[in-house]
Amino acid sequence: MTYLHWLKNMGKPGSATRVSMMYNWVTRNIRINYFLIFLFAYTAASKLHLFSYGASFTWESFQFVDLTAFKEAMAKSPVLRPYLHVLAWMIPVSEIAACLLLLFNKTKLAGYYLSLLLLTLFTAYIIYILNAYSHNLPCVCGGVISLMSWTQHLVFNYFFIAITIRAIYIMLRLYRN
Repeated sequence: MTYLHWLKNMGKPGSATRVSMMYNWVTRNIRINYFLIFLFAYTAASKLHLFSYGASFTWESFQFVDLTAFKEAMAKSPVLRPYLHVLAWMIPVSEIAACLLLLFNKTKLAGYYLSLLLLTLFTAYIIYILNAYSHNLPCVCGGVISLMSWTQHLVFNYFFIAITIRAIYIMLRLYRN
């Protein structure tokens, strides 16, 4: 099914739901590892604020990596606050590690498992936040993803978990044959 055919059939009565159609189209037509690489590279880069400097550039104010904004966002979460200094480095480094593992065929399965672990941990955190706190805590994700509501973020993560599980299933089936 081509993308145009998929778009034409999206609004027809009796067709599958939009989410399941998008899931099927993505798992058939896009290499899932590139999808995950983009997700984790984007979120890691937005958390790290690479090449940060003050209003007027000086070498004294230049920082290769600036985690200040990410740490400030995490400090607002009572769950993450005690682990702030460890998580500020561990999360983006783990996301970069997942990207690197997904780049190569020999390490791709490990990359899928690391991606699944990260997505599952993030999803468990979101579920905890939605159940434990009535007020809206800030999202500690980076970039455009931080503009989502917690519920939207949960659906987003479920989608990525589903395609990651699908990719692991496909890889294991290929290894068996």
